[in-house]
Amino acid sequence: MYQYARLHSWNARPRECDHTSSFWRPMRDFLLPRISPLVALLPAALLLAACTPAFHGGRYDSTTASQDSADTAGHGDSGGAGDSSIGGCPAGSVPVVGASGTFCIDAYETTISGDPGNIDQGAAFPDGSTKATSKAKAGVQPTQNVSWYQAYAICAVDGRHLCTVDEWQTACGPYTYPWGDAPSAQTECAVANSDGTTSRTDSQPAGSLTGCVSPQGVYDQIGNLWEWADPGVKNSDGTPGTAKLGGAWYAGAGDALCGLDPHTEHPPTFDGTIGFRCCSEP
Repeated sequence: MYQYARLHSWNARPRECDHTSSFWRPMRDFLLPRISPLVALLPAALLLAACTPAFHGGRYDSTTASQDSADTAGHGDSGGAGDSSIGGCPAGSVPVVGASGTFCIDAYETTISGDPGNIDQGAAFPDGSTKATSKAKAGVQPTQNVSWYQAYAICAVDGRHLCTVDEWQTACGPYTYPWGDAPSAQTECAVANSDGTTSRTDSQPAGSLTGCVSPQGVYDQIGNLWEWADPGVKNSDGTPGTAKLGGAWYAGAGDALCGLDPHTEHPPTFDGTIGFRCCSEP
């Protein structure tokens, strides 16, 4: 009874912390200036750790990094690289740092909807006939059989531009291949064997070969479809020069190089097994 009375009496007394007391004030003044900066930096540290690419022994780890890119870019959903902006880029694009600054590039070979316009748009290109828009989507067949004119115009309809040769190669690098310097294109990407043989009969759904990705998170630049790029030159009659890069599912591994000089022999009306992707500023 006596013990209970003491406990009851103790609990009945107000117990409040006086932060202005002679005990708490020095503790508060000492700890707060030291803890607050650390707490403020914690979110940035966690973000940096989550976004750092994986390298092992000087080689880019495509398995780990492609999974990171898929998580960040929404790989496998209908929104391609996601329905929200990444680094200020349009949905479906990822940011890449180049020699002239940061630019955005479609993470996947593009799919179009609508009328692509005239195959031949002459010297006064684009001629206004193109109404199609594009979107980079994972898990679907990318559009092929578009002329250089059509690819150029479709990107312009979207308020962007057909990627330049330099932009394309920067997004593919900095290695010999998107995944590193080891020549394993036949297993990483949709290309033919070194002897020209292949078991494939068509292009693959965009992003389906998860090892065929660059450190920047750009898929299928090697193999699958040739890709149009803009060399930034015109012929004497005012028609554009063209560039195609990256090889295709039926092409040998000799074309499967990030830094390979582009093929420039095709006229802008050519519309074979070629796709494209668009670039823009953030």
